[in-house]
Amino acid sequence: MAKKKTNKHIKRFNEKRHYTVADAAHVIGVSRQQIHKWIDSGVLNSAFKYAKPRSNKENFWAVYKWNVKEVKEKHRAAYGGEYISDTFPHHRFIIYSVVVSRFNYSMSKDFCERYGLHFISKGSCMNLIKYLSNRIKPYSSTIAAAVTTKNFTLFNYDDPEWEPIMKDLEIWELYQDFDGIPWTIFTQNITKHFMDVCVTRLSNDEVQQFFHERFDIDLTLHEISMYRNYIFDTRIMKKSQIELYLDTIGPDEASFKRGMLRGDMASFKYKIGLTDRYEMKDSTIHRHSVINEKFDMIADDVDSPLTRYKAAGALSSFGKSAIDHEKQIYEHEDRNPAADGAEGTIQKMILDYRVEEKNDAISMDQYAEEYGGKIISGNAKKKYGENNGDKDENNGAGVNAS
Repeated sequence: MAKKKTNKHIKRFNEKRHYTVADAAHVIGVSRQQIHKWIDSGVLNSAFKYAKPRSNKENFWAVYKWNVKEVKEKHRAAYGGEYISDTFPHHRFIIYSVVVSRFNYSMSKDFCERYGLHFISKGSCMNLIKYLSNRIKPYSSTIAAAVTTKNFTLFNYDDPEWEPIMKDLEIWELYQDFDGIPWTIFTQNITKHFMDVCVTRLSNDEVQQFFHERFDIDLTLHEISMYRNYIFDTRIMKKSQIELYLDTIGPDEASFKRGMLRGDMASFKYKIGLTDRYEMKDSTIHRHSVINEKFDMIADDVDSPLTRYKAAGALSSFGKSAIDHEKQIYEHEDRNPAADGAEGTIQKMILDYRVEEKNDAISMDQYAEEYGGKIISGNAKKKYGENNGDKDENNGAGVNAS
């Protein structure tokens, strides 16, 4: 069998020596589009295309770290340093609000909050204005001086000199087509929340399909792109910045977005109803995190390795039964099952460990009372019928089929 030919001339990516485009953008503090512009213009002259493992296709750009360091120093010298302060997913819209509001904090805040979008703090806004002034200076020293002195009487955004400035700040498209953003999404919180998570995880075509089927809202691909670039773009944020942003919004919205953005793509599509394929992985991870919290609560003070071994076995058994329960949920198309069974099992585990820690016996009546119901013998199947769903007329007890 002939061996697959490989291109030995393709440069290989080395994490110790090279940055990807995304990493370089993060280090310098600019967008990935700006990195590509610098590659095309030769500013990042050490850039090269590399192939990922198992692929000979040169699709991915990389640049040497020393080159990124040089460009970062020049960039900071030219633009007065990096903007280090609050960053939100609608950061470009905030910049647009500041510019069209003539660099006034109160007016910018009112403009942004008019559409239900959070605005940065006053201190962060002052830092942003200073940063924007330094960004504007290479294009127009007159405008930069007007921003510094707060002399905005000569501002006319239709002047040709504003076009390169807005393009550099990445707000020119929004200025040209402000109505290109689908503002109808903002009429309901639920559509706004879904739009945010969908543009984060889905392609434009899939977002279009989802909103048509779920909310009967027809969006153009251009509207989705505008929303993605100016209203909810987490690509410009670090993970820590995303968490800080989620801490600033309401608890219900934060819980919804955290839940939707957790897990793999298949699970996400199932959650929003875009596919009927049920993915077990995401729910298993979530279940294990909840169970581990219970385990820490139950056995945190238990030093005996044997007790912890028993706890691990109990958790494993519980996990297997929960998976069986989820399979039945999927088969019956019930995506909102009651958690009584899982909660009952957890409470039983808590009681078991409380008894074991005391090394003391407990009466069956107390056990049944704290467990929350009658103790059913191992012959329950014979007693209540083969289907485990028949009701016994003598005592009124029954076993529900999951």
